[in-house]
Amino acid sequence: IMNEIQDKWLHFVLKHYQDGKLDTRKAFKKFKRNNGFKRKHHTVWYTAGIAASILLCVVWGITFNKSNHNLIAQDTIKSFILPDGTSVTLSPHSSLSYDPEDCRTVEMTGKAFFKVKHDKAHPFDVTGSKVHVTVLGTQFQITESESGSNVYVVCGKVRFSLKGKDNGIILTKGMKANLNNEAEIPQVVNAGSINQTTWATHRFIFDKTPLKVVLEELSSYHHIPLSCSAATDKTLSGNFQAGDIDEIIDIINNVLNVKIQKP
Repeated sequence: IMNEIQDKWLHFVLKHYQDGKLDTRKAFKKFKRNNGFKRKHHTVWYTAGIAASILLCVVWGITFNKSNHNLIAQDTIKSFILPDGTSVTLSPHSSLSYDPEDCRTVEMTGKAFFKVKHDKAHPFDVTGSKVHVTVLGTQFQITESESGSNVYVVCGKVRFSLKGKDNGIILTKGMKANLNNEAEIPQVVNAGSINQTTWATHRFIFDKTPLKVVLEELSSYHHIPLSCSAATDKTLSGNFQAGDIDEIIDIINNVLNVKIQKP
């Protein structure tokens, strides 16, 4: 009989359960009226308590068993596609997390490059340990370190501010800003080379770039010292896949009629 009561009570509760609306006392009174039970049957209260406890566990599981999705790059660069189509590339020892129900709001540590899927109705929010960046659809890089943070925009427009503050600045294509630990407002700085994102995009872009600078950037990326005796008066324009350094050297040698040396 007890098992039958438990089954009937649990079935009744689950049938009428609505998040935030179920009053278990009223529900049990209705259950008693419908099933002919009287107050003196303490066993029913005990059974109802068991059933209510089961329901509580179910509801607790539904409400609190929501864990963030965590994306982590250990010792190598890792790329991910979020559910909305946004691409994220993490530098080694960096991480990103988001609620599975809202991938447009993320938290990160370390260094990350974003290609945000455009969605005018839903801005993309990135929060770091100290910074907050809001965008609609763009490509940008965030770097956090012990001394501060910086944001570099490849294309589009972002709002860059100190975490928890409203007095931020707007950055557009080709702009970069730093936020030192002592400051509350980011400061625009020299953007530097567009190839600062090559670690994530795996492409080099040159536009009438002096050959000396080209060799410095190629050397830094591939960890190979490169030199050329004709580097003082040559410039290079082009878009190269970063993978094969020998192929890039051959192209530059042929296009500029030079001889690049490497170890």
